[in-house]
Amino acid sequence: MAQKTDLETLAFRSGWLALSQFPFVALLLSQFNVISFATGVSRQRLKWLHRWLARTIFLLSTLHGALFLAQWIPNNFFWDELEIVPRVKHGLVAWAILAWAALSSVGPMRRLSYEFFIFQHMASALGFLLLLYWHIPKNHKFYVHFASAAIISDLVSRLLHFMYRNIEVLPKRLCRGRRRIGYEATVSAVDDDLTVLDVNGVDFSWTPGQYVYVWMPTFWLQSPHPFTIANSPSPGPDSSSHISLVMRTKGGFTKKLNRYAQAHVPGEKHRRLRVFISGPFGNPLSCTSYETLVFISASTGASFTIPVIESLAASSGVTMARRVHVLLVDRRKAHLEIYIQRLRQMLRECMGSGIVFHIKVAITAPPEVPAMNLDEAGGSSEPTGLYERLVGVDAQDRSQLSLEENDFELRGSSDSDKSFLRHSRESSVSSTGWDKELDIGLDNVDDPSVEEVTGRPDLEDYFEEIMDGACGRVAVFGT
Repeated sequence: MAQKTDLETLAFRSGWLALSQFPFVALLLSQFNVISFATGVSRQRLKWLHRWLARTIFLLSTLHGALFLAQWIPNNFFWDELEIVPRVKHGLVAWAILAWAALSSVGPMRRLSYEFFIFQHMASALGFLLLLYWHIPKNHKFYVHFASAAIISDLVSRLLHFMYRNIEVLPKRLCRGRRRIGYEATVSAVDDDLTVLDVNGVDFSWTPGQYVYVWMPTFWLQSPHPFTIANSPSPGPDSSSHISLVMRTKGGFTKKLNRYAQAHVPGEKHRRLRVFISGPFGNPLSCTSYETLVFISASTGASFTIPVIESLAASSGVTMARRVHVLLVDRRKAHLEIYIQRLRQMLRECMGSGIVFHIKVAITAPPEVPAMNLDEAGGSSEPTGLYERLVGVDAQDRSQLSLEENDFELRGSSDSDKSFLRHSRESSVSSTGWDKELDIGLDNVDDPSVEEVTGRPDLEDYFEEIMDGACGRVAVFGT
């Protein structure tokens, strides 16, 4: 009998410990939560705490039920408990829902369908709270009351913020591209893997590194998705009139948006979309107290890195940074061109600022020879859509461009494919078209500011080289 009493005591204790964690899990789930305001840590960085607290609750709840079963089953008392005590049934069903929520929150399960994960996760949380309310004694229901209040207040806060951000009632605040309801946006596809969404007329400010949630009525079945703002706010009265969001095509919303962008020709009416925004969210990255900074970004992670670096260069007088190392990695160079041209523009503007920038671009996939559609008369070719979008060549200049010679060889990263990349291009263009091309630095043969390599970078050698010349405190940021 003493052993049974010990099991019962441990079962109750594990149950109370699990119950006491629910208010914190509910607060960490909130978009606007007091923990972020009190600590200065963004909700995204607190997600790991939300997940581990939930896993702790699942383990304690499992222990809570297992200890009771270890006492009831050997004494053939399990079925009697189900008939006599209704809260036992509620507890078993609540544990089953909690087990499903824990299983479906594993990374591979989340990535199967983001929309389904969000829907079932919220439904599971509400169902679990309801069953938990029936399961626990009256003198402990305040835990559920607190968690429910946190969830309801978060939903109300999200709704009010959504209405404030997307509904404009004062005509004097309307700016170009701004609508009374929502924002006007244009979408363009770089290729099958990358999409750029430009939102015009935004009337709010942001800091580099922040993100927004985007929802479009065109894809109304898709839930709001978070995307990092890829451009920095410009100084001046019109500083917050435009934001760019670079999206990697993965599936669901991003895949549908990419297909939509490719299905409509540039300038077509349907390429303009109405979007609704929530945010910006996220706390600014503090990196002004380090002498050496290292930024490593893969693919669209550069959307976070580039605005931070631009802000750092603009505030060179108030930062301790003296060396900034940037490593951009992607399979295709076309995906990084929109970032590379901004880095070169920044390097030209911050000359003499006292900060030394070392920028390296690593392309992991072999470069493809572009398909050139030569006409029979002069062998000229049309610039690709990506080239026109990056360089800004209009229809008047397009007829003046002529690429007469393109020789490509592949530079490999291993001994077996170590041929050299050689690209010689002669252009018979007008001075205007040539200046446009040089201005963004697409031809970097004589430009040592951006180093381009092929193959996967060796991070150990990269960090060793940085640390050999580092001075003062060093900070490393990866996205």
